[in-house]
Amino acid sequence: MLFEKVDTVFIPVQRLEKALHFYVEVLGGIPGWKDDNGMYQAISFGDTSITLCVNQHKQQMSNSLFSLYTPSIEEAHVYLSSHGTDVGAIMEEGAKYFIATDPDGNRIEVCSY
Repeated sequence: MLFEKVDTVFIPVQRLEKALHFYVEVLGGIPGWKDDNGMYQAISFGDTSITLCVNQHKQQMSNSLFSLYTPSIEEAHVYLSSHGTDVGAIMEEGAKYFIATDPDGNRIEVCSY
C-alpha cells in the first residue's frame, strides 16, 4: 500500500500557547516538534498526531488540512503526478514532503520521515 495512514491533522488556532495548554493539559496530548517561528506545534495522542497552526487573520487556511504518510516520497510524487494530480516540488524541513491538490483545490500534504 502506497499510503499507510493519515499522518497529521492540522488545526488552525488563534493563540498557540492557549491551544497548547488545552490539548496537552486538558486532553492529555504529548507535545512534540515545534517550529522556530512559533507558528506550528505538534501534539501526539498515541499513534495519531495533530499540528496546531497559528491562523492570526481568521482567513481560510492555506495549509493542508491533513497529511498522508508514505515510506517512499518519490514514488508517491510520481504516482500522483501520473494520475493527473497537481503536485508541488518535494521539500525538506525536518521531513520530506510535498503538497498535492485534489480536484476541488483542497491541499493535501504527503510526507515521509
